Amino acid sequence: MSAYQGRFSAHVEAIGLQRLREIHNYRPSHLASEEDIAAVDVQLEEDIHSLRSLAARLMQYQNTLRSPLLQLPVELLQCIMNFAAEGRPLLTEEVDSDAEDSDDDYPPERGWLSLGHVSSHVRTTLLAMRELWASAICSTSNHTVLAEVLLRAGDTQLTLRLNEDTPYFLWPFALQNLQKAQHIDVKFFDDDDHAIYEGLCELQLPLLQALHASIVKPSDGFMEHEPPWMRGFDASSTHAPYMNAPNLRTLQLDNVFLPFNPSNLTTLILKGTKSYWRDKYDSPDPSMFLDMLRRCSRLHTLQIDGWIPEFRDDESYLPATISCLRILALDLDEGQLAKLWSHIEIAGTTSVIVDVRNQDQSLETFSLATRIEHALLLAPHARSDHIRGVFIQQECIEYGKRPNYRSRDRLRVALFVRAPDANDQMLIDLPRPHPFEDKHRLLLSINLHYCEAWPSYHHIEAGMRRLSSAFCLSQVDALGFDIQLEDRFLPMYGRLQVAVSECFPSVHTLCVSDAVPFEDNLIQPTRRQHKPSQPHFICPLLRTIYFPHTKRQKPYILRLQAFTRALEARIKAGGSPISALHISFVDDLSNHASMCNTLRNMVPVVRSW
Repeated sequence: MSAYQGRFSAHVEAIGLQRLREIHNYRPSHLASEEDIAAVDVQLEEDIHSLRSLAARLMQYQNTLRSPLLQLPVELLQCIMNFAAEGRPLLTEEVDSDAEDSDDDYPPERGWLSLGHVSSHVRTTLLAMRELWASAICSTSNHTVLAEVLLRAGDTQLTLRLNEDTPYFLWPFALQNLQKAQHIDVKFFDDDDHAIYEGLCELQLPLLQALHASIVKPSDGFMEHEPPWMRGFDASSTHAPYMNAPNLRTLQLDNVFLPFNPSNLTTLILKGTKSYWRDKYDSPDPSMFLDMLRRCSRLHTLQIDGWIPEFRDDESYLPATISCLRILALDLDEGQLAKLWSHIEIAGTTSVIVDVRNQDQSLETFSLATRIEHALLLAPHARSDHIRGVFIQQECIEYGKRPNYRSRDRLRVALFVRAPDANDQMLIDLPRPHPFEDKHRLLLSINLHYCEAWPSYHHIEAGMRRLSSAFCLSQVDALGFDIQLEDRFLPMYGRLQVAVSECFPSVHTLCVSDAVPFEDNLIQPTRRQHKPSQPHFICPLLRTIYFPHTKRQKPYILRLQAFTRALEARIKAGGSPISALHISFVDDLSNHASMCNTLRNMVPVVRSW
């Protein structure tokens, strides 16, 4: 390298000195006219520009030499930028599919990537990324920028995103380019938007793969049209033809309906408010609704949020069998859930995620036993000898302070089956680390709203035992807690954990979020009245513990210290040894090191996150 520098320096120095001597000969006193002076000035400007360009190119080479990222091929650099800028795939904020289908069903949608200083190499790469510019069409601010973005996008399939923030000039542009779109996300506001809707219904859309259509705060005038909002629910060749989008795979409809071809879809999301259908339209016909689901022969993800017809008790309907369904997410009140569940048939391996809400949306609360009755409705689907994991989440919801104030809790019970080939993609959010990230698959998640705050741990134990019996959970070997209670219920924490744990005597893996004050009696020996001399263990088979930090409680180290003392008591009493401990740290690292060393003296495997 030093030899290279020497040769280049000598070369530049020789040429530079020669050029300086030439410049010296062209002093103003030696020049005959102003034209000669101007000519020399131009030459000097060219020399300065050449030197700056040379210096800039040398700096580019130096930056490339120092940056491994810039040494990568352009194609690989584009992939990295796409990965960094890629937002969530369209329409999958709440339900995700398996990874093997994500590339086909959810074409990647670019997001915004914040950049500081951008090198020329990175800038050139960005300008050449047509997919990026095609995704930014509806983020342009004026006609001039739109023309430039279109030029950069070339013939790449577009992403059209239209909402209340979209500039006015983009709506007619979107209407003219619907046939070039791969993604469309449109929120309808007023009568001017009908043209977009009609275009979606009538145009050929050969490139469209994902569509999200919704009505936002519809006005009375917007509802006067008989078409289009429920036109085509009974789509047929003689009534209202299907939307001509043969490659459409992902469809989300919020308070709106488009006549689509069910046989092509792999993901269908239907959202609507019950008051919307009752006030504006007759409810969709149940038979047509079930027939639509029945014809979704390739559907693997179905999400329904309040968007179901009114099933009549005095009529019978042919149930809809959806054999390929892998994920079913329902957000309904108890009446809707009972009626819909009795009219659909799914495979026993389908992951079911259910939110059970109160039918009248009042401030009334219900006992745990009453709410669990709605969970038992799903027992036939989840009654399996393969269920090995249970996770219980509880959260207190406050709705202001009133004289008649009553807190309402939300309880979630998640059931997992052992699945050796399952990946770690979770369909519900759990505090990490937890034992269900690997080799487990979610079978059922029940979210019960409007529960009374925990009245008594005896009621909790009775409710858990009823769940255990209904869902055949006697062989569960992994149990998790993530519980938040009001301060006035703090004395119940320990008894609550013990009561629930005693319902699952086969547990060998325990996960207790630090949002819950850890109950020492889950680890250390206790004494029973009829046998006070013999140590008793709540979890006699326990060998693996997960202790995730949820960042909701501060004295984390203090809790680990109490946990350590419980481990010591277990060892002294001759309990089953703890072989693995998974913990997460977010506090002072100096405390972590000493704590880990202490724990490793008692537990063979300690993994910190």
